[in-house]
Amino acid sequence: MMEWEVDMVFPGDSPLQKSLDSLAESMFDETLKKLTLSVRFPVEYPLSPPEVWLRRPRLQHSPDAGAVTFGGRVCNSSGQVSL
Repeated sequence: MMEWEVDMVFPGDSPLQKSLDSLAESMFDETLKKLTLSVRFPVEYPLSPPEVWLRRPRLQHSPDAGAVTFGGRVCNSSGQVSL
């Protein structure tokens, strides 16, 4: 199994990046200015999809969140992992 750690940043004027910047400023933690994902590719890839988890920042769970589970796993509407 191959595993990647992926850091994502967004355009500075996007609502998501503004929200991450605000969170980082309020927590005095510059590492919160990006999303950190863990992506695991099974040996059967590409026949089996990768598993994706949101690692940082830790988000408050909401039943309306949809794509991110309580544990941080990222899924699409069919329950499959989406990238």
